[in-house]
Amino acid sequence: QNWDIAAMAQIAGLSPSQLFRRFKQATGTTPGTWLRDERMHLARHLLTATSDKVATIALRCGYADPFHFSRDFKRLTSGSPRDFRAGVRAR
Repeated sequence: QNWDIAAMAQIAGLSPSQLFRRFKQATGTTPGTWLRDERMHLARHLLTATSDKVATIALRCGYADPFHFSRDFKRLTSGSPRDFRAGVRAR
């Protein structure tokens, strides 16, 4: 499922602003940050466990744009998805 904050709020029966406040109070992070971190966790797993193309992994992780996915991945892991995969395989 391609999750977003509005969908999460609807499932919780809250407005997006109420979800934001309650989520941050309970977890110490925002729903958007949590969602991005979960997507990156899945991406790291898929990059190591599959031979899928990076664009395919981006889609499976909820990114419509592989370039946006790669930019977020680089920002959070200090390397591109391809570099991450190559590093894991080299070990």
